Order: sequence, then structure tokens, then C-alpha cells
Amino acid sequence: MFDVGFSEILFLGIITVIVLGPEKLPEAIRYITKLKLKITSLKASLNQTLEKEFELNQLKNELNNEIIQVKNLEKRMQDYFLKLENETIKLDIKRYYPIEKINIKAPYQHDFFIENLMHWSCFNLK
Repeated sequence: MFDVGFSEILFLGIITVIVLGPEKLPEAIRYITKLKLKITSLKASLNQTLEKEFELNQLKNELNNEIIQVKNLEKRMQDYFLKLENETIKLDIKRYYPIEKINIKAPYQHDFFIENLMHWSCFNLK
């Protein structure tokens, strides 16, 4: 980043010794090293905080996507049950029907739930 050669570092060291004097030079070096440690710890803390915020933002986006999928599923189920209700009114019979297989990406085993739901006695599988 900075092209600082040995001669420039030597020049800055000589100027520092002249300005501070040999009595205050060890104190100045200690102060600079403490300052460097504080900056390093602040940098690490900032990186850790940014990583946590990034992970939280990713989780929030994933959760929002899942909520959208659940709302879409709910809408499809409402439409399906409304359709079934309209059909039963036309046929003038009251009967429960199994839920058709719904293909969505979900974090849980919805197929297991639907298959087991179809085994209940209130559903007629024909």
C-alpha cells in the first residue's frame, strides 16, 4: 500500500528521537503499541459483529421466503376446500375428501403429514 523503504523509516526514527528525546521515546513506543492493540481488537469486534448481522440478514430472508410459501400453501388449500365445498353443494352430499398432493419445498415432511391424514376414517379414498 505504502512504498516506504528502509531509508524513510530510518529518517522517521531519527526525527522521532530528536523531537521526543531519549527519555520519552520508550513511553511513546508503549503508547503506540497499546493503540495498535486497541485498533486490532476493535477491528476483530467489528468483523464479528458484521458477520453476525450478515447471518441474521440471511436468516431473515429465509424466514420471509418460508412465510411466503406457507401463505401460498394456505391460499391453495383454501381454494381447494372452497372448490370441494362448491362440488358437494352441487351434488348435495356431505363428504370429506383427501387433500391432493401438494409439491412445495418446505423444511418439514409435508408428504408424511398428508399421507397419514389420508388414512383417517373421515377421508374416503376412492
